[in-house]
Order: sequence, then C-alpha cells, then structure tokens
Amino acid sequence: MESQIAELTAQVAALQSSAGVTNTGFAEVFYYLSIPLMIIIHAGFLAYEMGASRAKNVLSSGTKNLLAFAFMIPTFYFFGWWVYWGFPTGLTFSEGPNGISGAAYASAIAWGWGESAQYMGPNVADQASGVFFGAFALFAATTASIMSGSVIERIQTVGFVILAVILGSFAWVVAAAWGWHADGWLVTQFGVHDFGAAGLVH
Repeated sequence: MESQIAELTAQVAALQSSAGVTNTGFAEVFYYLSIPLMIIIHAGFLAYEMGASRAKNVLSSGTKNLLAFAFMIPTFYFFGWWVYWGFPTGLTFSEGPNGISGAAYASAIAWGWGESAQYMGPNVADQASGVFFGAFALFAATTASIMSGSVIERIQTVGFVILAVILGSFAWVVAAAWGWHADGWLVTQFGVHDFGAAGLVH
C-alpha cells in the first residue's frame, strides 16, 4: 500500500511538472506571436503621428518615435526589468513571498549583467525568458508611444525622451509588477486579471 501511495505521489508530481511546462510553452508561443504584432503597432504609431503633424514637424514626430524605441529597450533592460521583479508587493523593501525582499530577489536575477544571462534564454522553470523580456520591453516602448501621440508638436525632443524613459521604464513597470507579477499585490489581494495589457499599459 505504501509503495502504491509513493508511486501515485510521484505520478502526480510528474503530471504537475508536465502541466507547468505545457502552460509555459503556450505562454511563450503567445508572446512569440505577439512581439511582431507589437512591432507593427509601433509602425502604426509612427505613421499616425507623422500624418497628424504639420509639414514642418513631420520629421521631428518620426524621430521621436524612433528615439522612444531606441531609448526604451536599453533603459528597460538596465532598470525596468529590475523594477518589475523588485516591487510586486509595493514600493517597499520588505520581505516578499520568497522570504527575501523583492529588491534582493530582483538583484539576484534581473540586472542587465552578471547572473542574469541564464534567465534571459529559454527558461521554463520560472518563465523569465528572453521572450517575456522582449514583450515587456515592447510594452514599455508602447507606453512611450502612447504618450508621444498625446504631445504631438508640443514637446521638445529631449523632454520627450526623459518623460518616455520615466513612463516606460518606471511608471508602467511598477503597475505591471503590481498587476501582472504572480506575487503582485493587486493579483494576490484582489484577484486582478489584466489580460492583453488593457488596463496596465493604457
């Protein structure tokens, strides 16, 4: 009887592991399909803003969109990704569900150098693979592009880049940490489910 229980326990553990891998695989396929669409969205933002600008400001509007993309990817890599992993329980350094502070956990896995390389490739154990980073970086750039559309012809380029970095690599990422992270306080306390970025990005 005990051997049967041990065998059944092992089978249940194997099934749970298999289900986790399958779920992660489906999520990664979803993001692999979404990333090209998000890049096309940026081409649409570029066309819209250049079309909505007066003739003398067309080049400036196009340049701002390209600069948003160029600045958001590296700034999100260097500190936006860290913010996402560091503050799911709020803007505190208190202990999180892992028994360490979110900031300590993020420092261990999400900085853009050192040990983070092992987490940026395909990694079905914790879903922190490069495809998730790519999708989140594009969401950060989308946040900057949405803001860009609201300030057409009304902001200088340097001011736009600074505001884009603040919104895309910090403000939006804090909201994502609270509403998308498995340990985010909106998820754990209120059961928030924001599929497709309908609430957090917009």
